[in-house]
Amino acid sequence: MTGDVFASFPKGLPFYYRFRTAMEVISGLHPSYFSLLLLFSCLFFIDYIIKNAWRKSSYLLILMLIVMLVQAAFLASRIPLAAFAISLIIMLLLSFKNYKVSLISTVLLFVIGFAALMFVPSISERVNEITDTKWVAPEGDNFNATNIRVGIYQCSTELLKENWLFGLGYGDIQENLNKCYEKFGTDAYIITPYNTHNIYLNAWLGSGILGLIALLAMLLIPLIKAVRERHAIYAAFIVFFLICGLTENILNRQIGVVFYCYINLLLFNREEH
Repeated sequence: MTGDVFASFPKGLPFYYRFRTAMEVISGLHPSYFSLLLLFSCLFFIDYIIKNAWRKSSYLLILMLIVMLVQAAFLASRIPLAAFAISLIIMLLLSFKNYKVSLISTVLLFVIGFAALMFVPSISERVNEITDTKWVAPEGDNFNATNIRVGIYQCSTELLKENWLFGLGYGDIQENLNKCYEKFGTDAYIITPYNTHNIYLNAWLGSGILGLIALLAMLLIPLIKAVRERHAIYAAFIVFFLICGLTENILNRQIGVVFYCYINLLLFNREEH
């Protein structure tokens, strides 16, 4: 099935674009959410391997882990990959009481990340898009994932200036964003009515400053608890979610709500041994 999807694309499209689209068609999940689930599963596997001291089952998990990481690299969702790297560093620092082991693991991770950035085309192409794109709202047909978000955040912050205290109400956010998008000379926002693509901006616009404070409390209180208790995978989960929420409105989708609520409840009262 994947081959059929690939064959339907025009020639000349970047591999990462064809792979991302193929996975979206097959799974029904947006690539960012696919990567979110995939990479957090990798964190879970790594946590299990560390705690179980390389049992026989670890070798199968390592093989699965490699396959999943390669798939995530091909998907090339930038923020989930960055969130994974940062969360993994935090998890390693909390997992090992020997700081030399933590330091060596962290340095090794940086080396692997740099190598992936340099030698994995799908990742380097996505990073180059950021560096090669002017950080202004799109015009005409000159739009991509980077400058589209510039326009989104520009409109979101403009709406916040007038509604920072009480917000707009969740039902009115999209309508006001769409009106703001009309000032940009592009069809990008007509083809897709983009939401805020940020859980913090969305909470602030939806329910005002108190809504933002409640969201931050919901995320930061468990993080403080996890760090104090050296609950490595829980801290990694919260950091992972915090970072992914910077560019995706995760809590606007059922899969995002279920992901956060289920994993948070699973880990909150879990004892560390």
